[in-house]
Amino acid sequence: MKRLVAMATAALLLAPAAPAFGKEQLRALSVCGPELCNIVRDTGLIADLDRLFASDERTGPPPLESFYGVDTVSSGGATGAGEFFPAAGVLRWRPPSGEARWLAVPIRVAASLRR
Repeated sequence: MKRLVAMATAALLLAPAAPAFGKEQLRALSVCGPELCNIVRDTGLIADLDRLFASDERTGPPPLESFYGVDTVSSGGATGAGEFFPAAGVLRWRPPSGEARWLAVPIRVAASLRR
């Protein structure tokens, strides 16, 4: 429930702009731990994740560890979800449509998600 409230708040705070040339862009992001969720307002981090999600880069699943929940909202209102494994720097991403995939997160992005 905390994640749902965080994403609804993020969607309202970061009102979506019209998609450029028909491509939806990542507009809002929340990262949830066991106690609370944080809405990410760092536009650089959001742009880096948008590029990562659009790429074909993939990796395998990490060893079992604690993880953060990650929720997103795109400019078209579609939502995605995933889990970030901080020790491995790996994100399991489930886009609004399509299959889940494992992504190696760039070091700078991983450091921002850990905060």
